[in-house]
Amino acid sequence: AVVSTQSTGAEKEKEIMESKRIATQEFIESQTKGDERKRKREVVEEGSTKVARVADDGTLCTNDDMEMSGDDEPGPPVSTLTLGIHLPSSAAPPNLTGPPLSTPAPFSTIPAPIPPLATTTASNSSPAADTVSTSAPQAPIPIPTVLRFMEQAKSPRVLEYEAYRAKMQSQRLPESELAELSVFKKYSAGEPSAKLYIKNINFKSVTGEQLQELFGPYFRFYEGEGEVKLMTRGQMKGQAFVTFPSVDAARDALEDCHGFVLSDKAMAVMYAKSR
Repeated sequence: AVVSTQSTGAEKEKEIMESKRIATQEFIESQTKGDERKRKREVVEEGSTKVARVADDGTLCTNDDMEMSGDDEPGPPVSTLTLGIHLPSSAAPPNLTGPPLSTPAPFSTIPAPIPPLATTTASNSSPAADTVSTSAPQAPIPIPTVLRFMEQAKSPRVLEYEAYRAKMQSQRLPESELAELSVFKKYSAGEPSAKLYIKNINFKSVTGEQLQELFGPYFRFYEGEGEVKLMTRGQMKGQAFVTFPSVDAARDALEDCHGFVLSDKAMAVMYAKSR
């Protein structure tokens, strides 16, 4: 009975040792497989690009691993992909998540109008208490400033016409001297019209071409045709009729040419009477 008991204890101890040996071997094999799988997955190296192969069982191997194995037989079906990632070994992975992009304003947005300038008025009793008023009227622009702006806005054509009118007016006799001449004592401009009657012309030296040149700028400025008719014979000699494109043109000519000295005689200019 003693021998049988000792035999049974030895067998149990042997079984326990065998179980420990198997467990240790399985643990070593699992660790070896895990290291090999981890080594095969590390295919991204600094400054290099490799081609990896992924098998159906999920294992990853590169060209280097296939060359080291020396296995010429075709392996399981794999899919090929190119890894072109270049990262330093010590660099952290890039942060691909950032703040949300703001939605740009539509192009049809109309900017808000600029508010009027506020004027500050200080109270005499309390200097610190200032009131802001947006409805205070603005001071008007001085008249000389407005006239200067209008002068700058004139075209060369207008400036040339005004210069000619100023020249004509500068060669007129003063009203005081005209009143002393007999031909001007009963002078009356008459009713405005587009036709002027001119008398006291020096018929001995003045020609129709001279009158045409004299009144031509008024025709051209008002962009119309004019007619000059100078009387050189009979009782009407020394008189003329000038037709203008408009009443305004005739008015300008009358203001500039009445009393104008042409060939040493001052012309008397008035509106022609309608028949």
